[in-house]
Amino acid sequence: MGLNNEMSAVKTSVQHVKPNPGTQIIGEFYKTDDFCFSTGYPVATIAAFGKGKIAGCYLDLANPYYTYQARGYLKIVNAVLDNLFPLPIIRISGSDYIHTTVSQKDGKWFIHLINTSGSHFNQKVYEYDHIPSTGDLTLELNTVKPIKKVVLQPEGKTLNFNLKEGKTTITVPSVAVYSIVQLEF
Repeated sequence: MGLNNEMSAVKTSVQHVKPNPGTQIIGEFYKTDDFCFSTGYPVATIAAFGKGKIAGCYLDLANPYYTYQARGYLKIVNAVLDNLFPLPIIRISGSDYIHTTVSQKDGKWFIHLINTSGSHFNQKVYEYDHIPSTGDLTLELNTVKPIKKVVLQPEGKTLNFNLKEGKTTITVPSVAVYSIVQLEF
């Protein structure tokens, strides 16, 4: 399969579909690892549906991701999500191994950053005594209210942030396992 001039091999179940006109196509299946040999079938699609959108992915990525972890698999899923949610509350760059959740309590927001890197998928590894740190992360936030203060927890360290064109950008130091970015409004 290919997306944006990049290919990823995948061995899995595939459903070939012919999208209706006006349907957005994400990625394409190929007969071999050469862009000259397109099958004409999309990997995923997004279409208008009522007042919203609906997406479809036409292959089973669960087992291939578990087995091979090719970056192209994440890129397909991220392309679908980016198109469904063009203005997310948070967008993170700097690592593909950060899972996030956003919660609210007492008028504050808490962005939970969970480092999922390591050998979790390696069947030959029976203990996980080392998780590589992420390096610095960049968080881009879309909030309705202006942010007054950003604190990295549990350290209690105040972080700098920039507001530009309605988006707040925060640089978060390396995440070893788990960190929380606390936003005060």
